[in-house]
Amino acid sequence: MSQLIISSVTREFLRVKVRVMEDGEPVDISGFPTSWAFMLVTDTNSTPEPTEIDWFAGTITAELDYWYSSVLIGAGTAFDLVDGTYSVWVRIVSGSEAPARNVGRLIVT
Repeated sequence: MSQLIISSVTREFLRVKVRVMEDGEPVDISGFPTSWAFMLVTDTNSTPEPTEIDWFAGTITAELDYWYSSVLIGAGTAFDLVDGTYSVWVRIVSGSEAPARNVGRLIVT
């Protein structure tokens, strides 16, 4: 995702590619829970980290050997768009593990 600039009046899906490998082979994660966090950036040199209450449910979809985590954002969704710059995080839960990765910045104008 790196950096994405969108309008505060939009309602759309954000999507990032997720690939999990085990013994050199891709793992089917289609049934794994995924979530997203959008953390307001107040200092351009910081990457705020989410706490447990910051996560919004997403979905996993498959395309060939890749899986995508996606979330619907905008008016009438769990993440209503307010002007600002956000650090965007994606998390996938598998058993006792829940790796979270910063996937970029979202700039809402």
